[in-house]
Amino acid sequence: QSAAQGNSDAQHNLGLCYRDGRGCEQSFEHSVKWLEKAAFQEHAHAQCSLGVAYEHGQGVPQSDAKTFELYHQSAAQGNSDAQHNLGLCYHYGRGCEQNYEHSVKWTKKAALQGHAIAQCALGVRYDLGQGVPQSDERAVELYHQSAAKGNAIAQCNLAVSWSRLM
Repeated sequence: QSAAQGNSDAQHNLGLCYRDGRGCEQSFEHSVKWLEKAAFQEHAHAQCSLGVAYEHGQGVPQSDAKTFELYHQSAAQGNSDAQHNLGLCYHYGRGCEQNYEHSVKWTKKAALQGHAIAQCALGVRYDLGQGVPQSDERAVELYHQSAAKGNAIAQCNLAVSWSRLM
């Protein structure tokens, strides 16, 4: 009822329920309908969720350009998931020109908010010197932050880094 009355939080939550089939039959089309309503109201989480739908073609035709646009809108509002996803878009050139510096900029914003996957991804950038000067010390620091939050990939990268540095 609240979603139908225009509450963007309720619209976003209802969109996620339809996407995941929680309390209703799963329907990507219904999910997109509600996510679009919330995203139109500049709801950052809905913009990010809608970006995921466009990235994977769930309820909408797959579109790298639309994915990039939605992640950028959400990331600009401070959504750490969108910032990480936008960093990936720049890293791989999805919906934009590949740009490691822009990738690092957005990934760093997410990492600074404690986003464990972004911390690990930023560690990889430092490990490989992609968009930043190569730094084993900084890579290990970021892997450690991410690993402490239970990120298995960061734990593995941390172990490999330590063995390489010993």
